[in-house]
Amino acid sequence: MHASILPPDSAIDDADEQIEVMRIRLWNPSSATALLSEFYSADRVLARWGSLHDASPVGFEVTFHDGYVVRGSHAFFRKGKRRCLLATHVRRLLQRAASQADAGFPVARPDLARYALPI
Repeated sequence: MHASILPPDSAIDDADEQIEVMRIRLWNPSSATALLSEFYSADRVLARWGSLHDASPVGFEVTFHDGYVVRGSHAFFRKGKRRCLLATHVRRLLQRAASQADAGFPVARPDLARYALPI
């Protein structure tokens, strides 16, 4: 698994507003690509791909409306069983980025409470 998190180009002024997903792009080793706008649909595509292919890692890129981008790859299935949902994986990556920022690493610290990620 590898991942990268890119900070937004500009900050949103309204701190109370939830930041929604603008685009989710998925791609698999057989060169299939899906462009979606919600995590539920992305999980349905991943489930379909998991039933058709081996447990190869799937690439993903999640872009939020504030410009924040979470990009990486992950094996969502192992031995025919789901490892985690895409939203869960993205949440973990955002938490890791926040903890690295707390440890003094030079990464943009995401405000996890503002990002609309389904549970």
